[in-house]
Amino acid sequence: MNDRRLRWAAIPLGLALVLDLALLGLPAWDFVLGGFSAAGVLAAFLVVAVPRRRNRQTPETDLRSARLTSLSNALIKFSAGDMTVTVTGEACSDPQVEACIQEFNDVTAEPSHRQFYVGSDSLVEGTMAGRAIGAKLGKGRLAILVGSLDGVNFQLRRKAALSELRDHYPDVHESALVESRVDPNWAYDQVTKLLASDPALGAIYVTEGGTPGAVAKAVADAGKAGKVLVFGHDVTPATMEAMDKGWVAATIFQDPFAQGYDPVVRLFNLVGAGETPQATRYVTKVRSVAPENRAEFWDSAKKVSRAGDLSRLVVPRKPRTDRRPRIAVVGLANDGFWAEVKAGALAAQNALAPLGGTVEWLIPAGADEPERITNVGQVIRTVIAGHYDAVAVPVHSRSILGPINEAVAAGVAVATFNSEPLSFRQTLATVTAEAKLQLSVSRDLDEQAVRGASSAEQIGASLGRVNQGLGRQKQQVEQTGSDLETLGTTLGTIDSAARTSAAATQSVTKAAGDSFQAVEDSLGAMVSLEASSRAIATSVEELNKETDRIAENVSFIGDIANQTNTLAINASIEAARNGVAGRGFAVIAAEIRSLSDQADRAAATISTLLASVSAKVKLVETTTQQSFERTRKTHELASRSQEALGLIRSAAEASELQMGQILGAVQQVVGFRSQIANVVAILKQTNEDWDLAVGQSLTATSEMTEAVGRIAQAAKLLSERSTAQEGMLRQFKLEEE
Repeated sequence: MNDRRLRWAAIPLGLALVLDLALLGLPAWDFVLGGFSAAGVLAAFLVVAVPRRRNRQTPETDLRSARLTSLSNALIKFSAGDMTVTVTGEACSDPQVEACIQEFNDVTAEPSHRQFYVGSDSLVEGTMAGRAIGAKLGKGRLAILVGSLDGVNFQLRRKAALSELRDHYPDVHESALVESRVDPNWAYDQVTKLLASDPALGAIYVTEGGTPGAVAKAVADAGKAGKVLVFGHDVTPATMEAMDKGWVAATIFQDPFAQGYDPVVRLFNLVGAGETPQATRYVTKVRSVAPENRAEFWDSAKKVSRAGDLSRLVVPRKPRTDRRPRIAVVGLANDGFWAEVKAGALAAQNALAPLGGTVEWLIPAGADEPERITNVGQVIRTVIAGHYDAVAVPVHSRSILGPINEAVAAGVAVATFNSEPLSFRQTLATVTAEAKLQLSVSRDLDEQAVRGASSAEQIGASLGRVNQGLGRQKQQVEQTGSDLETLGTTLGTIDSAARTSAAATQSVTKAAGDSFQAVEDSLGAMVSLEASSRAIATSVEELNKETDRIAENVSFIGDIANQTNTLAINASIEAARNGVAGRGFAVIAAEIRSLSDQADRAAATISTLLASVSAKVKLVETTTQQSFERTRKTHELASRSQEALGLIRSAAEASELQMGQILGAVQQVVGFRSQIANVVAILKQTNEDWDLAVGQSLTATSEMTEAVGRIAQAAKLLSERSTAQEGMLRQFKLEEE
């Protein structure tokens, strides 16, 4: 086939490809993969296939023709839906042909079999950067630094930024494309040369996060800070310190902490808890950071990022078995952007440790980031050999897809993060997987909609019964309110009576106490009186005995007086016989007889008195004995009275306590009555609100029933369209047989 025929054959093939993409109804950017699109295939192919001046056939021209024929055949298969086709064979010397073949092979490259991706959307990042550049620069020359010329995410950011500028800021033009190698020293030197060679340069856009600080310093050292605007990626110490100095106009934040944390926890949930991811791509938050909002992302005083809020991230699930998942996280450095990624991975380690998970941070060998990127595949194979359960890996090169698929085949769960190259085949496979998921969801939605319609009808019937019940409850509440008013009146009477009884009980208790004290005092006096009576009885008895002894002595004195009188008479007789000599003795005898008579009369008188005293003493003794008996009996009665009064006082005190409790209980009941009345009032109001709400709910349920019906129709339509879409996607061959 000659070049001219090949060109005309390519046109319908390319149009067929574009038509296939349009029929899928997918956004154009979904197919701008690796800097290539279906339209790019056609355009690049037409450039190569344009007829050239015919030269004499040589082995090289034959090889070029063979390569074009292979590409043509591949395009035919591709347009027929074979996404696995690639162009192989010996390369020719024509760089345009080989570039076109490489672009085509990138489109149909083997897709990654990883479980899911967590990270930013490079196209969204580039679009946001382009918007910031256009808004601040307006017009002028723009130099772009990429980490590496073949770095997928760097090129996607660049092309998205240029597309945004072309669409909305057409006066901004790319004037230079420089490789930074993600090396601050190299980038500083390249920018210094660039500034010297292009005095009219207006801005520099760095598509990676490792060198914006060095680029900004080169601009400042050249005396052009503020004149040449610097735009970058990521919130790193070097970049943010340069922004604090006014050297960086804006940088793009892609949430590196989440990119370190989320893949690890999702892998743990997959391996340990058996939780299948609900999506194949989880896109992190992307924000434009400028001097006016940098405090939201950067603590200038502590010089640290404000990342680390776990509340917005996935939650670890409890493992279903005793398995202790071992997860590796591949990073490309320990500083800059990767320091935040590592912090997220370590936070995941802390969250998973109590559940038995372990996380290891692995960095490939290499002197710089581009070299480490080329060695990521070796780390993945080390993970396979080390029997890890899962690995999270950034994919900045298509060469890593092979080791990733090897890991998946070996039973290692793989999550990609930060970046991954997507071929048209990869995207179509993702779309197919999402379509199958959408079909499953739409069918579930259809079933749930049918159930929802039935449930809505049941809810309507239930609400009708609830409405009837509320009517009866409303009547009961009103009756309860009336009963509570009667109860309130009764409780008021009981409260008054209880207060009166409590006061009377207090008086009785006081009187019983006073009586008990008086009886106790009387009992004490009676005890003293009894003792005194006993003492008097004893004294009277002793007195009676003494009286008897005195009577005996008086009788003895009377006897002596009689004897003395007899002796005096005998003495007088003898004195008379003696005549004159006995006269003096006669006188004495007469005196003695006179004293004897007096003594006898005195003794008789004493005896009479003693008899009278003795009789009175006996009367006193009898009276004292009677008084003692009466005192003793009175004491016994007083003791019994004291016991009775003690019981009365105890009973009165207990009664007073009980009356206090009764009064307190009555007061509590009165208080409860008030509370119940409030509750009833609230219940009454609630019933009214419920009545209104149920009425509204009945209306809403009716509307919901209609809405569920519409949803059911929409779900059915979605299911039908999903089935049709799946059928259409089945025409593409995505896996080699």
